[in-house]
Amino acid sequence: MRNLYLPSATATLFIVAALVACHGIGGGYNPVVSQDSVQTPATQEAELLGIPPCKANKRGAGTWLFYFASGNVKGTTFKAITGKSGAGWFLEKWAKVKPTPTPKPTPTPKPTPTPKPYAYYLYYGTYAMKNKQVGCTYLEATTKGEDFPYADYNALTDGFPNIVPGHYKVTLGGKGLVKSLVILHLSSKGGSGSVTLVTSTGKAYTSGSIHLVGRVVIKIPDEAERLLQAILDDAS
Repeated sequence: MRNLYLPSATATLFIVAALVACHGIGGGYNPVVSQDSVQTPATQEAELLGIPPCKANKRGAGTWLFYFASGNVKGTTFKAITGKSGAGWFLEKWAKVKPTPTPKPTPTPKPTPTPKPYAYYLYYGTYAMKNKQVGCTYLEATTKGEDFPYADYNALTDGFPNIVPGHYKVTLGGKGLVKSLVILHLSSKGGSGSVTLVTSTGKAYTSGSIHLVGRVVIKIPDEAERLLQAILDDAS
């Protein structure tokens, strides 16, 4: 994934997976910092997918942690692929700003030809780090254990703060690597695991726990088109 950043946390991971699955975009996930971003309520997009709203503590202005990783689900265990650009973390500084007028977004045209529809699992829950950073997390995986099209892994995971809706200036405050991320006992009821983060030089940064509380089945591209249009409508 190259240069993808959406201010809405719920939409972020879903669109990442949809792009990977439908268009075969590979590589590392690199955030692009928005100078004036409108935060759409995550609950609206979650409801579109039948996902209960994230129960992590809400955050406003401040410095917040995001992490991401590609990896593989084998049996009931997810293990991140570490040591590559596909697994890392970054800090973002969110500062409240006055809203500025923005042009109405143009709906994204449908891909031609339309990719063959298929389904994948979306697990949802929360994470909590020892340095007091907490947030929402998702794990997406193919339903039969096959790799995503044009990729050499079958799952993606992401963690992000539960940002209060509003207008923010967002700047990058730091970044590092995921040393390890494992989620066990995956089922329709969720799963649990742990994550360890290090600096870009390999020094310990923080670690924490992951608690997934459920799973839904997402159909590509049907839900992708519906969710993307809802995001565009909210932003208009």
